[in-house]
Amino acid sequence: MLSAKFLERLEQLPPPGQGCHPFLLSLGNTGARERLPKELVHQAIRDKLDGLKGSRVVYDKEISNALEKAYAEKLERVVFTPTIPPPFEGEKARSHIINKAAGVTEADIWESSPIRLNNEPESDASLILYTLWEPDEQLFIGERYSQGVPGETILPCRKWWTIGGLQLPHIILNPLTGKPAPKRGNGVNDMTFRGTNNIACFKYAVAEFDSLSIEEQLAFWVGSKIPLVALIHSGNKSLHAWIPVSGVHTLSDWDELVRNNLYKKLLIPLGVDSACQNPDRLTRLPGYFRKDKAKVYEFPWQRLLWLNPEGGRLLV
Repeated sequence: MLSAKFLERLEQLPPPGQGCHPFLLSLGNTGARERLPKELVHQAIRDKLDGLKGSRVVYDKEISNALEKAYAEKLERVVFTPTIPPPFEGEKARSHIINKAAGVTEADIWESSPIRLNNEPESDASLILYTLWEPDEQLFIGERYSQGVPGETILPCRKWWTIGGLQLPHIILNPLTGKPAPKRGNGVNDMTFRGTNNIACFKYAVAEFDSLSIEEQLAFWVGSKIPLVALIHSGNKSLHAWIPVSGVHTLSDWDELVRNNLYKKLLIPLGVDSACQNPDRLTRLPGYFRKDKAKVYEFPWQRLLWLNPEGGRLLV
């Protein structure tokens, strides 16, 4: 028997040619987490697709391939409340953490991702949007200096799903209200749609390093054992770690639990960029090709290296 959560997800399946392919993997991941029989999930998807009109045909082999990826590993739920201080401080602590996982590679992390990932980075945006947010949660996605405009750069997640081949560089991880609010620390007349006071709910924090090599950053996120929902390669010199937060319901909660306990007591002493502390922080959205880095790097894609909606530790 299919679970209510899977059936709810199944109803969101877009027509073939409109984002259906990455959603098949998302459905498979839901079925695997719900411990549903793979054959039952396959038949439910087949029946749903037969009732949808799209621009192409989805054959059973495509469904099977997605389910094989999704059912390859089981997910482990890890809840992270950021209130644990570091056992020791500063550069010495960071070096100790990095040394514990020295030599780990991107391939190691990619292969261990609880959510099975696609081989094509251009599909990463669709997969991560399907996986980490609810259909009605409003997200800002766009250029760094784009204004927050409801209906244009701020849309419900279900609308972003319908934009095939989403190729935009930045995202704010925490859903927005879609209503104007004063910028934090500014006068009431200085309003915005994408600032700290526009956050509707608090789900994720982002962390990155400015001064470490990619190899050191990979080792840090493995060695630190800090649970993540995603690890993103920026297509340049940094990895962006998306950290789940719990018990955060208000800005005061964020200031106490995240800004103070997570960043100031733990991450900043370890060298994480201190500019990452705000809940409306922009981070790199996977699936974007950085033309500005094409002459410098062989593969300048913003790409997804690891994904787990439950929050988990890398390579455990």
